[in-house]
Amino acid sequence: MMRKLLYLFAFICSSAIFAQNSVSGKILDKNNKPLVEVEVLLINNSSQETLKAAITDKDGNFEFESVKFEEVKIVI
Repeated sequence: MMRKLLYLFAFICSSAIFAQNSVSGKILDKNNKPLVEVEVLLINNSSQETLKAAITDKDGNFEFESVKFEEVKIVI
């Protein structure tokens, strides 16, 4: 019984770790200056559904948290 609980605990912990994937980046113009308040979309490749949206900050940075493993594309 104790062994089963240990396996269950390990599975829950590993699931929580894998669920915390993030994608981040920086949007720059052709002069390497950050682009501010640009909408960035995370799109599912197969369904073309928008999964997440973000706006770049004052330094051009964006981040998507809790991204699932699947084929996605980023649209600016």
